[in-house]
Amino acid sequence: MVNNWKKILPWIMVVLALLTITINSGMSASITSIFDTFLKDTFQIDNKHLHLLKWRDAISDLSAAIFVFLAGVMIDRLGPKRVILFGTVVLCLAYFLYSKTTSIYQVYGVHILLAIALVTSGSIPNIILVSSWFQRNRGLALGIILTGTSLGGFIATKSPLLAYIESNGWRSAMQLLAVLPLVLAIIVLLVMRNKPTTNVEKEANTIPAKQGSQPGEGMEFGAAIRTPLFILLCLCSFCVFYSIVAMIKNTVLYVTEAGYPLAMAVNWLGTYFLFSIIGKFIFSFIADYISAFYMYALCCALMFIGSLGFSVASVAQLDYLMPVMAMGWGGIYSIGNLLIMRNFGTRAAGKINGTISIVQSAGLALGPIMTAYLHDAFSYATGFKVVSALLLLACVLSTRLVRNAIPTSHP
Repeated sequence: MVNNWKKILPWIMVVLALLTITINSGMSASITSIFDTFLKDTFQIDNKHLHLLKWRDAISDLSAAIFVFLAGVMIDRLGPKRVILFGTVVLCLAYFLYSKTTSIYQVYGVHILLAIALVTSGSIPNIILVSSWFQRNRGLALGIILTGTSLGGFIATKSPLLAYIESNGWRSAMQLLAVLPLVLAIIVLLVMRNKPTTNVEKEANTIPAKQGSQPGEGMEFGAAIRTPLFILLCLCSFCVFYSIVAMIKNTVLYVTEAGYPLAMAVNWLGTYFLFSIIGKFIFSFIADYISAFYMYALCCALMFIGSLGFSVASVAQLDYLMPVMAMGWGGIYSIGNLLIMRNFGTRAAGKINGTISIVQSAGLALGPIMTAYLHDAFSYATGFKVVSALLLLACVLSTRLVRNAIPTSHP
């Protein structure tokens, strides 16, 4: 009976990591766009100055770029549990303070806190947590937990959140949402464990060393960042992260400006979150059987095709192209993290993930704000054509990843 419990304990960590990412990533990044039109009205921002609102997202992502490496060092030294607990408490505080803001500049300050919460309790520490518990089925386990980065947004778009905001105000909604990370912090404190501590736990989801890096093994940080694979992953990550946030964090404003109702814009966001969840799970599962490098390149191509729904097609075409783009993004997000863990191991995972995340955060910061500036100067179509060009570049770069695989890895 005890042995059976030990064997399912790794999967309990998967469920807990999924819950953590769903709440933390959802509230730190995914659902803030739902509040866009309400913040515009509150702080009196017109359609010629959307960059003032989108600086909120840029500041958040620039802050994430600043803090993410430090978060990686903290994870390597303290273990993921303590770092996740810290980030969850910060998230609770940030949402409460958000509800009290009286100017757009105070909103900027709160988004610095959201960035800290994201890098300390979002995907990176949970990826490292789960990777320490799994060798066999690692792709499946990571695919499951990384659906959380979209699951929070999907739940929000399909929940009564929008109706609640319209009836009770966005400030009340923020205060209500602040309760979620508080409850999560208690669960993390009581249940989460950093890594297996008994032989049964270690053997339950472990495969022989020749099939991949074991927990605590892998490349040193200095060696990893000098590899061509690391550089290519950074370049691809910048292109796809810039692109996805440029599209998604402008979707509500883009759709409503085109004359469609807010509810339809939120529905399209829900479509994005749903199909990105499907993409994360399906492509991660396939990557346990087919080269993850090929899956990554395929997903870049899907993102490029989907981006045409923003850059050259009419708004109505989002019905067809939004799912394609979301599937590609979901696959890239999961497989990109899987490639990092499989090729570089867990020895310096915090610092390696943190460094790549700096590049990703630069893309996350520039995507929304540059698209908003291009909108203010020209139109949304101009900003979205830049997105499609970057995704085309990512398609080309991704075809070179497999040629630069780390020789001892087995993608």
